[in-house]
Amino acid sequence: MDIYSGKVFAITGFGESMPDLARIKTYRDVLDEYRVHIEAKSLGSDGQVCKRFTRGLLLRRPVLAVLITYIGKESNKLEQVQNGIIHSLDLAIDEYEDRSLFGKIIVLVLCQIPLKKLEEESGLDRRTLQRIRSGGSTPIPKNRQMIAAIAERWLRRA
Repeated sequence: MDIYSGKVFAITGFGESMPDLARIKTYRDVLDEYRVHIEAKSLGSDGQVCKRFTRGLLLRRPVLAVLITYIGKESNKLEQVQNGIIHSLDLAIDEYEDRSLFGKIIVLVLCQIPLKKLEEESGLDRRTLQRIRSGGSTPIPKNRQMIAAIAERWLRRA
């Protein structure tokens, strides 16, 4: 029974599904798929990415994080995905702006620039720049872009 519509279907483990007949996976189907599934998170014993018929002891696959993105998984949306109301997990995940690049790299560069020079180039007041350099404040997008450009110029000269 479809719990949302209340419609009742007959089921089968063989053949193809039809309008009033739902094809379900049998234990045999699950085992057959598992036997030859690709283990994308591992390397084969030869150090190569796992393929369909890789055999032997699997190794950990090294991962290099290039970018960190903050996401929120709203519980009500996850329930909607599980219940089939939202059809993609991507639609249930809220993505938040990643401020780590600004906070970790640009702020480090800003701390190397004399405050007086930073005031002259940015036109921002001393207290605002001090809060930004301490990580206590994140500038608005327009100022963030301008400060990032100042930091880039400073790095190029250095």
